[in-house]
Amino acid sequence: MNGYIAPAMGFRPDATALEWLAVIGLLGLLTFALTWPAAASGLVTEDPEQASNTPPIGHERCRRSAGAS
Repeated sequence: MNGYIAPAMGFRPDATALEWLAVIGLLGLLTFALTWPAAASGLVTEDPEQASNTPPIGHERCRRSAGAS
């Protein structure tokens, strides 16, 4: 569906095949980089349930500054 909307609105991509490969490569690197925090939390925790409930990095700092214990 989206492949038809952009050209209908007048968008005409003029990137070369090499530029499209670069975009795909950058998206792949971004995906790879964003999976490392999830993998690290899975390796640090003791069981799968704990891994899925581990708060994000910096969460404890926010709780302490808000006055929660």
